[in-house]
Amino acid sequence: EHNPVTVEVRVRFSVGAFMMYKKVLVSKSIHGKGLFAKEEIKKNEFLFAVKGKAIKDDKYYKGKYYLWGPRWLAVGKYKWIIPLRKNIWWFINHSCNPNAGLVGKNKVVAMKNINKNEEITLDYSITEDDPNWKMKCRCKDKKCRKVIKSYRFLPEKLKEKYKDYTPRWLVNSTD
Repeated sequence: EHNPVTVEVRVRFSVGAFMMYKKVLVSKSIHGKGLFAKEEIKKNEFLFAVKGKAIKDDKYYKGKYYLWGPRWLAVGKYKWIIPLRKNIWWFINHSCNPNAGLVGKNKVVAMKNINKNEEITLDYSITEDDPNWKMKCRCKDKKCRKVIKSYRFLPEKLKEKYKDYTPRWLVNSTD
């Protein structure tokens, strides 16, 4: 069992900005920092919303925005949210066996019961539809896929498992 130790987050705002998240805290993880449950969380409980600047494809490859891409959340075809730096979305880690998912375009919820001090993880595949997006997986789960790709490349079995925790627009995306 992981016993999180709250760490100082060195950004342009106070760590107190994270206190608005009742059930989640930022702490050390095997990947540097991660999100952990402050208390028992029940399946389908709301954890937090991803808030930030909306961006469309015309700015996708331009300037500073492209460098922030790994943290983006796709909210429509060729539309993303660049999360606010104070939003804890910055610290959610990937797992090929996640315990959290997305409802609506930007609400993070528990996919199953989550124990106190358990790391909250998301399958990054449910955050993107770009056919060229991929990254090496380091989740170390026994179900690890080794390479994470966008939603369209998920096996049908996982799409079925994630169907209630994947944004509708992404589930219905066809190309």
